[in-house]
Amino acid sequence: MGWITVFTIPAVRHATLGGLDPWLVAAADIPLFVVGSAIAATGSRAAALITTSWTGLVTLGLAVYATVTALAGWGAVLMIAATAASVLASLLVWRGRIPTEWLLVGPFRSREADADASPARNVLATALQIVVFWGVCLGIIPLVIAAAEGRWRLELGVPPEVPILGGCPVRRRERAAVRG
Repeated sequence: MGWITVFTIPAVRHATLGGLDPWLVAAADIPLFVVGSAIAATGSRAAALITTSWTGLVTLGLAVYATVTALAGWGAVLMIAATAASVLASLLVWRGRIPTEWLLVGPFRSREADADASPARNVLATALQIVVFWGVCLGIIPLVIAAAEGRWRLELGVPPEVPILGGCPVRRRERAAVRG
């Protein structure tokens, strides 16, 4: 359905591909992603690896293109989602399950306090873990998302009811749009 809308609706084509030729993109994407995904669904590990690798490369390329040109931002967002889904599907093919234990590693993993350490050391380790976790989740990730939104032109208009009901601030540009 996605390629049909890209070819038939100019606004979708511009939002997802920017100035890229849809025929060239489709010529590589359809065999490597669509057909490869169908073969991977049969349990083919090679197809899963090829499809996931291709999706990751396309995502990287489209993200670079969107960042450099400020075009095709929605295409980059959709490809990021497609890559995440492709990685999960590939893990299912290769391992038979999604290894959730990989999600919480490093400073994000939960573990018992070191029984041989002093209470002060354990409290310090816990405080450091909290600072790293919340610094990444509430600091770094939102900054990266905000930078991508601005550069990739992903801002959506906010209906006038949202700031009133949600108590969120409205930017000057949005205030002008709401008024007139």
